[in-house]
Amino acid sequence: MRSLLCSSCVWLLLALAAFLAVPSISSAQQLGTKKDLEAAYDKVRARANELLKGDVQPEKGDQKVAEAIAHWYIYRITHRTSFDPNKTQSELAGLASDVWSKKVGGGSKDNRAYVNNYLGPELVKAMKLVLADDRDIKNDYSTVINAALMLPSLGRFKSDAISDYLVALIKDDKTHDVVRLSALKAMREILPITLVDDQTDLEVKSIAARKKRDIEHVEALTKFIERQVKIEGLSPEEINAVRYLRREAITSLASAGAPAVSAIKKQGKVEGAVAPTLMNVIAGNLTPTPSLQEKIEAAIGLCHMKSPKGLAVDMPEYDPQLSVYLVALTLDQFVKEYNKDFTNFSVTTPAKKIPYLGWKTEGRRFKAALSDLVKNVGKGPASELDFRVQQPILDKVLLYHQPEQIQALFQFVNDQRGKNNGKVFKTIKYPPIVLDGSGQ
Repeated sequence: MRSLLCSSCVWLLLALAAFLAVPSISSAQQLGTKKDLEAAYDKVRARANELLKGDVQPEKGDQKVAEAIAHWYIYRITHRTSFDPNKTQSELAGLASDVWSKKVGGGSKDNRAYVNNYLGPELVKAMKLVLADDRDIKNDYSTVINAALMLPSLGRFKSDAISDYLVALIKDDKTHDVVRLSALKAMREILPITLVDDQTDLEVKSIAARKKRDIEHVEALTKFIERQVKIEGLSPEEINAVRYLRREAITSLASAGAPAVSAIKKQGKVEGAVAPTLMNVIAGNLTPTPSLQEKIEAAIGLCHMKSPKGLAVDMPEYDPQLSVYLVALTLDQFVKEYNKDFTNFSVTTPAKKIPYLGWKTEGRRFKAALSDLVKNVGKGPASELDFRVQQPILDKVLLYHQPEQIQALFQFVNDQRGKNNGKVFKTIKYPPIVLDGSGQ
């Protein structure tokens, strides 16, 4: 996975060449010495293991333990010769997995107080120093890139301080896009959201606090996705770089798992809305116009949302039928683009080209997502869409054959379009989704 992330960042840097002129890399000052970092960590290692396993609860003085852990796992990324950056990244990822997985404390979550209140804040402090202004990417390309790649691992600690830090990185206009890219990816580790479906829930302080933070997570992503980008004068490569960053935000938002944090009829408002932004992606209501890859991520996110009353989660105000139409619209475009590309990669002549999209991979994802859509929405249009697409279209794509019964999908899209007025929520007033055909 790490190599894929590196490749993505390199690609992005090339696409943003007009925005980023990287001079010769300077020799930036490293944080701490190898000897001091090793000595400080060795001194607290035994106590750190007890705290991270949940065997003991934090006491006075354990703040220093968290500080030593953070310095050891974060500061080493600034050492060009003493430590291998790949190993440093891997060890942080391993620690993050251990403190959250069943491998630690027999699955006990008793370590959460220490991780959330002590270790998380110290990890943020350490990373802020690594990514400080005087370590700008133009002067310290290597450190910033390698440190940015550690942000998703930080997200796995699921600490409030870390999630707040990621939100701040995404929202800050001064954050370099290379760092923001990893922060957007890291948000997938913070989600899904916890759906608040009853006024009584808000009387519980822990739920109210979680609701507030989930709304902040969602809004950081939705505002980034829906921001209006001035594309006049930008090259095709620069516009694609904008889409690339936005796709990462869409993929993270799609992991929210619910249409909104809260949509309570008695309150008469929707908070932390997720579904409308994903729908606007598919409807094409963004600038620049979303790519097919962006729409696929949004459609799959809509399929995975659990919400209607009587099913997995209770949010009776959400109307999933618009989702069914927009998922069908995405599949219709998916098939059309596949057929265009089919003429390029299916030939056996020297003119044969590599598929421009991972059609088989996306086909498998759609098959699983459609099954979830039927489970989450119930029978009706969702089942009909599933029937019209699974065997005659997606199964053919997985074999690199030409899809069958395409007209049936096209007719389904037209029929559903006439049944939707763009409303996402049934009775709560919320801006409708503009359905003017620009999604195609």
